[in-house]
Amino acid sequence: MTELFEKSPPSINWWSVLVVFVVVAATRFATTVYYIEDIDSLRFALSATEFDVINNKPHFPGYPVFVALLQCVHAMFNSVALSFSLLGAVATTGISFALIELARLNKLKINRIV
Repeated sequence: MTELFEKSPPSINWWSVLVVFVVVAATRFATTVYYIEDIDSLRFALSATEFDVINNKPHFPGYPVFVALLQCVHAMFNSVALSFSLLGAVATTGISFALIELARLNKLKINRIV
């Protein structure tokens, strides 16, 4: 019984994270939209240069963390479309590995019960 608690879970393979990120980023950049689709995307695009919830840049609640990250990336690339694509790739990769980690931890928990 104690051997179950002595085994440490395997760590994340960072090469696989890099490969997934490159694939996700490539697909995001290949399908990047360079035009405004609707009023919501316009408001987020305007927030890349100026965060002002009062003037709907972006709309309430404003998503301050997302807009701060967007402004940092936009300062590097000077392209709203590419900035959104890169943030989307980072978020998709992070969520993918978070879900994989949750599934792995859930499996470890089930194996300990059984």
